[in-house]
Amino acid sequence: MGILLIFLVMLMGAFPRFLAWLGIATGGLGIVAETLRHAVPALYPGYGLLMWMWFVTMGIALIRLAARIKPCRAPRMSSPRPPQS
Repeated sequence: MGILLIFLVMLMGAFPRFLAWLGIATGGLGIVAETLRHAVPALYPGYGLLMWMWFVTMGIALIRLAARIKPCRAPRMSSPRPPQS
């Protein structure tokens, strides 16, 4: 259930909306596939395929997001000076 909440938050974030909807579909199918694992084993490979699709598209989206963000430079700090006596 927590993963579905994460994907709902992704709908309002910086990631593409289709990625959030793919995540919601993956999470929903995952819950159903885990619940009915022994009764309907045919759902499990579909869940695995959607999970891989989501991982790949999420990786691409993270790479593109990192390319859009300008790196910021932290100010240089001098080395600590020993106390003067």
